[in-house]
Amino acid sequence: MESILTIGLVLLSLGMGGLVAARLRQSVIPAYILVGLLLGPHGLSLVHPSALLDAFATLGLVLLLLFIGLEFSLKQLLGSYKDITSSGTIDLVLNVGAGVLIGYIAGLGLYEVLFIAGIVYISSSGIVAKALVDFRKLANPEAEVILGIMVFEDLVMAVYMALLIALVSKHNGIGGIAIAIVLIMLFLIATALLSRRFSHIVSRAIDIPSEELFLLTVLGTALLFSVLASRFGISEAVGAFLFGLLLSETEHAERVKERLLPIKDVFASIFFFSFGLIIDPRMLIALAPLLALSVAIGLLSKVVGGVVAGHLRGLSGRASLATGMSITPRGEFSLVLSQLAVASGMSYFVASFTAGFVLLTSIMGVMLTRYSDALYASAAKIALRARRAR
Repeated sequence: MESILTIGLVLLSLGMGGLVAARLRQSVIPAYILVGLLLGPHGLSLVHPSALLDAFATLGLVLLLLFIGLEFSLKQLLGSYKDITSSGTIDLVLNVGAGVLIGYIAGLGLYEVLFIAGIVYISSSGIVAKALVDFRKLANPEAEVILGIMVFEDLVMAVYMALLIALVSKHNGIGGIAIAIVLIMLFLIATALLSRRFSHIVSRAIDIPSEELFLLTVLGTALLFSVLASRFGISEAVGAFLFGLLLSETEHAERVKERLLPIKDVFASIFFFSFGLIIDPRMLIALAPLLALSVAIGLLSKVVGGVVAGHLRGLSGRASLATGMSITPRGEFSLVLSQLAVASGMSYFVASFTAGFVLLTSIMGVMLTRYSDALYASAAKIALRARRAR
């Protein structure tokens, strides 16, 4: 009964927090984290971490990454890989560099710097895509560049996370790390081959008329595939992403999305909530100066990267600025990396830093996306007046 009471309180609170965020036209992700912080042991102390919440959060993480994988198509990626790679590489170099700089300023060790670099680098594809839809910008010329960068980031992060796990795992020797990397690459290659060559077999295997049995089969297979990935040194999250990529090539991709979406929304919200549970507000206050500097660096690196990428793709000044501003929000992947860092024995500094960084960049990023055109117009007017004054 106590568990039912806790879950009921959590879901109701998440619903109310999400409603407030929707009214403010903000992403629900920071709202869910704040609800966890409010109800958790460092807030009202109404909810505490438990095995049940951990299981629900893990399921939410698996479903979240499964859906990200479902959004991609290997055929489309291979068809436009040159444009995606050029834009994505610029974004990668600038923002991983920004993350390393922040880690150096914070005085962190090598492994923590590698986690911070990934946390700062990866944008929230969920927040970015939702903002483009909400503000009716999907038809704009910059939308293709923005989504291409998101695709590149997510694919890079899937490999990056797997390599990080190999580095911080028990395989401390060079030989152990090499073996882990070989296993990771074998699993990735096998998944790609399945997706490209045998998607018709997968389609037939899940061609089940009953919606109930279809749902149970897909969800169960996704969880088992994630566990299988973990046996190869890949996190359950990346395993779910790869399984989503595999399903995206089948004729049932849209059916999977339609049936699993409500379940994903419920459990993904619990994942974000559970992250908020472990955050100590006192740590956020102590980190305020570093967070302010980090957010400034993180926003600037994204905007500059987007502007350069847009310019190289032949976009106008307005569209290039919109590209940079639209990719500034961080979210789900940053939180996943932070969770992996804590699970790998890193200090809770990483979790607290990530919470503050995601909260601030997600809120400010949505605002920058919304007002990018107005900001460009204002900047153009100021530049015009300056030229006339000469």
